[in-house]
Amino acid sequence: MKTKDLALGGILTALTIIILYISTIVPTSTMTFYGITAIITIIAYIRASIKTAILVYTSSSILCFLFLPPQTYLMYILFFGHYGILKGIIEGLNKIVLEWILKLIVFNTCLFLGAFLFNFILNINVFEQGFIMQLVLGQVIFVICDYALTLAIDGYYKYFSRF
Repeated sequence: MKTKDLALGGILTALTIIILYISTIVPTSTMTFYGITAIITIIAYIRASIKTAILVYTSSSILCFLFLPPQTYLMYILFFGHYGILKGIIEGLNKIVLEWILKLIVFNTCLFLGAFLFNFILNINVFEQGFIMQLVLGQVIFVICDYALTLAIDGYYKYFSRF
């Protein structure tokens, strides 16, 4: 790994931790902050390599686990941290139907794993009344958020890729 990529990874890791810490302080827009952290791993993937993106995700996950509350690190580790990397890999297939099937499999796997961990670690029962409705609504929100993430990536390429 080049020194430049390592330095970029360190800066992006610090930025990720700062944003996640802010999400614990500010009572609103928590999901927006999580979405920004997904963009950060994508930036590491675009500007450097997949190794740098994995480094950012791994180091941020370790620091989250050590310094942030469980609901924050669970959300980041289970979905938002690695989704940017997986999105880049999946969209490299250039087969739109297969891409969406794989994305939904990743989302639902993370969703159910997260539900069990939230129940086990935080004692929050997410399998209660209306779970099926929440599941369907989650799928719709995921598709919208994935599209918004795609727009953010396009904006990054349009405005910042030359730097």
